[in-house]
Amino acid sequence: MTHVVRQVVDPRSTRVAVVALVVGTALLGITLNVDDGSWEFYAAGFGLAATWIMAYVVAPTRSRPDRRRTVDAGIGVLAGSAMFGIFIAGSWVLHRIDLFDDAIDDLLRTADSSTVGWVMALAGVNAVAEELFFRGTLIDADQELLDLPDQPAQADQTDQPVQLAQM
Repeated sequence: MTHVVRQVVDPRSTRVAVVALVVGTALLGITLNVDDGSWEFYAAGFGLAATWIMAYVVAPTRSRPDRRRTVDAGIGVLAGSAMFGIFIAGSWVLHRIDLFDDAIDDLLRTADSSTVGWVMALAGVNAVAEELFFRGTLIDADQELLDLPDQPAQADQTDQPVQLAQM
């Protein structure tokens, strides 16, 4: 037996998500157009993380029975770490091909222009902030905009309907 649970989306979630996306896009544009390692780069980068976190805190994000905040944050850290590993392995392999040698050197010089600790801190904070925003606030807002269908509640192993808390 499957029960359909209607999840009501608070319209504030949509407004907060849209404002955060506009501000976040502007801050991301700033980080891409300032000198690497400059104070403007770090200010815009940490401002971007603060934007995602504030939207998550301000918007009435629903608690979802299928997700945990620690899982979402952990996914962000693991995905970022995996991408860093892929970048290092790729640069090592491509550096040995003459066609890519100069491009890889330019990219690594850009990466060397910043302090590793600050870059790792910025990447870590943004990874967690993005996971909270994009898997929380934006999903709630997107559900209203796209008019996604109601989700059936899953039965547990005894085939009894799962009771979802109303928020």
